[in-house]
Amino acid sequence: ALPLLYQEEVLGVLWTRGLDGDDQKEERNTLWRLGQAAVLALWAARVKEQLDSGQLQVDELLKLE
Repeated sequence: ALPLLYQEEVLGVLWTRGLDGDDQKEERNTLWRLGQAAVLALWAARVKEQLDSGQLQVDELLKLE
């Protein structure tokens, strides 16, 4: 399993099967990069939802790291 992390927050888990050996290191790295892309998409969707609902203001968004 590969955690989907944004900073220190877990947004999900990417479950894998059969990628435990050293010979699957490249596949794990590829899945990790894919997972990071998914994290960015999830985070962006969350921010958009908060902006649309008024829970987050643009000036607050500029302060996010």
